[in-house]
Amino acid sequence: MELFKPLMTLFVLVTLMTTSSCKKEPVCISSDLELEETLIEIFPNQNMVNIYFDVTNHSGTDYNENDTLVSIVRSKIQVVTQDGSMYESVDYLPFDYLSAGATKSAKFTAVYGIGKEFQSYSISLFCD
Repeated sequence: MELFKPLMTLFVLVTLMTTSSCKKEPVCISSDLELEETLIEIFPNQNMVNIYFDVTNHSGTDYNENDTLVSIVRSKIQVVTQDGSMYESVDYLPFDYLSAGATKSAKFTAVYGIGKEFQSYSISLFCD
């Protein structure tokens, strides 16, 4: 019985070490997503702009928001108006799945200040 306790302790330690080493960090594929602008719609009366892109997944991994091994990708759009003001919109991708190697059309919306005139935008993708 005295031998049983040390063996049991050793077994528990080995199990814990094995389990913790099997955990994988989620993969961020934001840098593998290519955005090709296809259309810009400016709505001055609504102070917003819709920007359409073809989004291509150049990674070897499917993008799936429900997969715990892939980080959720978000977008940040910065709109600059004629007077130099900058407005930022941060949101999730407008889709939850994109196969590796596939392309999907997507619409991103950004809002800017009342009475301002849209001049330009920049967009970046990042993982939480």
